[in-house]
Amino acid sequence: MKQLYVLIGLTLVFMAFTSCETDQMTAPENVTTLDQAAFKNSKADKKMTGFDQWGYNWNAHHFNGYLINAVLGDFLFIDYPHYQYPPYTGEGMPYWDELVGYFDYFVYFMPPELLDCKLVMHWNEKLISHEGVYPEKWMDSNGWITFHFMYDKDNEKWSHFRRMVAARSTDYVENGMWYNKDGIELGVATDVWPELIINQVINTGDVPYLFYRTDPYRSPYSPGYGKYKLND
Repeated sequence: MKQLYVLIGLTLVFMAFTSCETDQMTAPENVTTLDQAAFKNSKADKKMTGFDQWGYNWNAHHFNGYLINAVLGDFLFIDYPHYQYPPYTGEGMPYWDELVGYFDYFVYFMPPELLDCKLVMHWNEKLISHEGVYPEKWMDSNGWITFHFMYDKDNEKWSHFRRMVAARSTDYVENGMWYNKDGIELGVATDVWPELIINQVINTGDVPYLFYRTDPYRSPYSPGYGKYKLND
């Protein structure tokens, strides 16, 4: 059975997260894939301002740091034992070995070859609130998020940019693509984020196959945000 990594779809993670996929792995029973049931009100005990040590600035709707830290610090995982595990700061594989030693299921959140991948995310209040609260749904929300993955180590250098916008209830999916009510192509559909549309993908270098969509893409409708908003 095809297993979707939680991380790359937003992580949230990633946002995101987070959308990697593999046909070889099946998550353990106590680890769920990220679907609509996961969009509960997970929020921290206290309001955060500025950047935390994992790289999140919830108040500014921004993340800047190592990809692995996006999983460790995301409020979505507040009930998971790895939540707010000490952040990765470039220690290399010894950090990974210790992390997996504590949480053997963590290999289902991201592959170790992305340990040194960095990530910049931006989103709006409609997608995740400044308190880190995920809504019950994104459909008709005017929410959006961008992911910019970057890797530069050991003569390997690549980047992957992806923009995602919330679908409207009048939009529909056909053959893996989103269309509006007039039949105009809007963007790419993804199982891990069934209410979000990928409307732009930009790659540089040899992007790993692990990413959900590695082909460059630009929506013929619009690669921006404005045309996807609900009418006032």
